[in-house]
Amino acid sequence: MPKSAKTTKRDLHQNIKDNGWKQGSCFLLPCENLPVGKIDLPSGLYIIITQDCDLLLDSLEKEPYVELLHAKEIIFP
Repeated sequence: MPKSAKTTKRDLHQNIKDNGWKQGSCFLLPCENLPVGKIDLPSGLYIIITQDCDLLLDSLEKEPYVELLHAKEIIFP
């Protein structure tokens, strides 16, 4: 997505679909090419836990959020 272009709700929905996001999809932050633009969260691995039917719903008014799980590595001695 070009940074100068205004992003519409329809663009966000289409970007999510085009990038194949679904429940269980993972991504690392920071990342400059997220389908939803910049996300202001701590760096690390994130897992999408939103159900597919809600994530791909055409109406962002009905389901405006994506639920994420921040994964952290735990090292046992």
